[in-house]
Amino acid sequence: MAKRHQYFWCLVELPNGKREWYCISKVLRKALLWEKNYLHNQYWRNTLIGSYLNVARTRYHHNRAIITVGKVIRVKILYYPTRDWHWTRNQFIAAGQLNNFATAYNYMKHNYAWYNKLLIHHALRHWRRKRVSKKVFSALKMLRPKLNK
Repeated sequence: MAKRHQYFWCLVELPNGKREWYCISKVLRKALLWEKNYLHNQYWRNTLIGSYLNVARTRYHHNRAIITVGKVIRVKILYYPTRDWHWTRNQFIAAGQLNNFATAYNYMKHNYAWYNKLLIHHALRHWRRKRVSKKVFSALKMLRPKLNK
């Protein structure tokens, strides 16, 4: 009996707040399967959850699409690929790599057209701002009881 292909799907939060399901690209799929099956890593999902990856926002026209950066919320395995343009790209970074914005942007911009580079830059700034504000808010939350004494 032939072995069925496993496809990794991830729920991606986009910079505009919407959430959509995307099928992981072939290259990332191979890497995740290798980590899951050969390294026997039971926490293989944590490799992607919370990380940021490039996703297409439109259909491909002349091998080009609008690209942005989304945050991975959830990962699941299904036995069929997407039938439309909801594929991720191969570039992704871990959440901690956003601390060095220049390096993260340099990697994520890849060799895209100028308008996609601009969209990626704005998306990364959005995610970095959100990440920093969350850290500041939690620090203030911890200080508030001490200040009220």
